[in-house]
Parts: sequence; structure tokens; C-alpha cells
Amino acid sequence: MIFHKKTFLMKFILGILIFSQVAVPLVARAVGTIPFGGIVTGVIPCLCSGNFLIIQKPVAGPAMLMYQPGVSRLYQYGQILVPGTQILGNASVPVPCVELIVIFCVPIYTAPLITMVGTSGIAGAIPNFGGPNGSANPNSSGAPPGPNTPSPTGSTTNNPCSTNQSQSSAGYITANEGWRNNVYVDSRGNPTVGIGHLIRAGESIPSGYLTDTQVRNYFNQDYSRAVNDARGAADRHNVDFDSLSPARQTVLVDMAFNMGTNPNGLTQGQQGLDGFNRMWSGIEAGDWQRAGQEVQGSGYYGPRADRNAQIMATDDQSLINQQINRDPRSASICPI
Repeated sequence: MIFHKKTFLMKFILGILIFSQVAVPLVARAVGTIPFGGIVTGVIPCLCSGNFLIIQKPVAGPAMLMYQPGVSRLYQYGQILVPGTQILGNASVPVPCVELIVIFCVPIYTAPLITMVGTSGIAGAIPNFGGPNGSANPNSSGAPPGPNTPSPTGSTTNNPCSTNQSQSSAGYITANEGWRNNVYVDSRGNPTVGIGHLIRAGESIPSGYLTDTQVRNYFNQDYSRAVNDARGAADRHNVDFDSLSPARQTVLVDMAFNMGTNPNGLTQGQQGLDGFNRMWSGIEAGDWQRAGQEVQGSGYYGPRADRNAQIMATDDQSLINQQINRDPRSASICPI
């Protein structure tokens, strides 16, 4: 009887917590666009919901905001979203940060969802809110942007991992794979954790959770394997890997990380990167348009494949930089 009372009490308290997090957004939906600005003091990953709680010392707006990769737009003029960075932007309806508590996913905070945010670096002045129509925009001055003002479309093209090729490739793969501290099931139904780390037979994650240090350690091993796989596949197709541009090397390493290599596979899908024979022929011949078209081989499609195909064809490093900049955690992998 005592056990049942305790169980009921725990469920009752948990229900109140969940209800409080669900009920608040329903009341707050009428707020519309929320301008904000200040200095980032903390970035907390929400393990179950896949978003990030951004804590700021506000000059304007709320003290807590939610960044959602793929939804929130990041215009990077200086630092990425790390503590000490000055930010300015707009937010909208509140969304929950769902955290892993022991083995349960529980909403612990609710904060306005960032729709767009610009960063100005640690050394810059706090942006003001005198922009056109009173909106909080990355230009922020209230006057039309001058000739040296970067445009929003080009603001994420700088390389957040410096010019180091290994760091840039690692950041790009992290952005493509995503960062999850808790075990999840990937699109192929495989148990996965960290930065796209496949949990193989005989390997276990007892708590179902990795610390950030453990995520990096797994990734360092997987990344090194992907580099070796890409080099091996290039050798088997008479391509000098070191003669390729850094951007094209990054594409091959990303593909190797994503699909592996297996020259003994019976089909292209089983062979992974080794199976893209027409792509390799295009690379060997220096026919980059053909190589780019053949990146989108059998079973390899979607935004990631489209982007890799374009990079292979054009050698456009800015596409890699933009992808890294879309996720605050991607640049944190530098240096690996």
C-alpha cells in the first residue's frame, strides 16, 4: 500500500511538471515576434528534443531562448553561439527543452524559439534595436547597410574551424550527422549515439548516455577511420587523394563516414564509397561536373547528397562553412 502511494505521488508530481511546461506555451502564443539581444552566458543541449537552451544576459528580450538546428537561422558575423558571444535576433512561440532525466524524457524549461539570430563576437559593441521598422536585424543600425556590411546570405560563409583541413572536415561531418549524447535509432533502424556512431554487436552503452568527452572520443576514432577509408577508396580507383582540393577531400571523407567502404560488396550499396565507380572515373579525369552528378549515385540522395554533389562539382568551400555554422555544436568539435 505504501509503495502504491509513493508511486501515485511521483506520477502526480511528474504530471504537474509536464502540465506546467505544456500549459505555458498555450498562454504565451499570443506574444508574436520577440526581439532580443544580449550576451550568451550558457548553451545547454536538450537531449530528447534535439534543441539548445540559450541563456543570455539580456539587453532586450528574455533571459532564456531556444535554438533549433534546421529551424533557427544563424547569421554569424563573429563567434558561434558560445558563452561570451553577443547576439541579436527575433524569437517566436515558446517551445520546450526536453531533457533526459534518468531514463525518462521530461520537459524542464520552456523558452521562445529563435527564428533568426546574428552574432557579433566578444569584442564588438552591443547591437542596438534601431533597425528598420523597429525590427531586430543583423544590420541593427537603423540605416541601410554600408558597402562593407556583410549580407545575411553571405554571413555564414566564413570557416569557423579556421583553415585547418582536418578540423573543417570534422565540423562538416558533425553538422551533417548531428550531436546526440543519448542513444537513438537512426533512419536505417540502427542503434546510434554521439556523432553518428553506430553501436556495433558486442558494444554497449550501459547508461544509454555519453558525456561530451565520450562523444568526442568516439568521434575521433570514427573520423580517423573515415579518413583512412576515403584514402583507401581513392587508391583503389587510381586517384591521388592528396592532390584533391580540401573541399573535395571533405566530401569524400563525409561520404566514407556516412556509408563506409567495402570493395568486396556485391552491389553499389554494399560497397559504400567504393561503389561510386562513375564518380571516381570523373575525379580521375578531372571532369568535375560529371563527378558531381555521379555523387548522387544509387541509394544516396537527400539534402546531404545534393550538397556534396554541388561541392564536388564546384569546389565551393563556402557550402561547407555554411553547414557548419548552422549548428552551434559543430564548431565545438574543433580542434579534434
